[in-house]
Parts: sequence; structure tokens; C-alpha cells
Amino acid sequence: MVGPQKKPTKAEQDRIDRLRPLGCSACAELGIPNVNRLELHHIVQGNKRLGHWYSIFLCVQHHRSIFWEELWGVIPFHLQVGIADGKKAFYEAYGGEKYLWEKAQARLHLPGDWPGSKVMARRV
Repeated sequence: MVGPQKKPTKAEQDRIDRLRPLGCSACAELGIPNVNRLELHHIVQGNKRLGHWYSIFLCVQHHRSIFWEELWGVIPFHLQVGIADGKKAFYEAYGGEKYLWEKAQARLHLPGDWPGSKVMARRV
């Protein structure tokens, strides 16, 4: 089970602050710029959060599958899937969390090193 997490380090918080203006990673994958109703999604591997560094922003529809009327008709129905609907459906629609994270890292000009294990050292 995923438990409570420590506050982000300065480097992690700086990354999060730079990531927010990029908007929802899933909407961006569809070519829809969306910086509204964003939630920070922490990537989980083996029932353990990888940490604040391994996070992406998702809108409420793509994060918690909460219907958001402003996106109705903009996002094709078969792509109106949130990660809360299940990772398999989300992966099929958007390529997965790792894929979206790597794209965000590239847009931020940050390294895209993916952890080899779920035990991660904190960024200082």
C-alpha cells in the first residue's frame, strides 16, 4: 500500500513548479493544452511511490476519472479514461506513466533516468 510521503526537497519542488505550466500530460499527448484542474500524480511501482521526482500533472478527468464538462467533446470518448479507471486502459490510451514522465522530463530538459528499483534516493 502507498503510504504518506515526505515533503519534496528543494530540487523536487523546483521540478514540480516548472512542471505545472506544462499542464496535464495526458491532454498534452492529445495535443490539447490544459492547465486547469491539475493534480500531481506520483508514479507507483510495486505498490511504492517512487518519490516526488517521479510525478506528472494530470487533470481531474485523467487522474481520478472525474467527469469534467469542459473536456466533453474535446477528448474523443474512447480516450476519456483516467488512471483511476485502471493502468491497463490508461496505458493503452496514453502510453503509460513512464512514457508521459519521460516526455515531461525532455520538455523540462532534465535527465530521463528511470529507477532500476523501487528504493529511491531523494534528490537534494
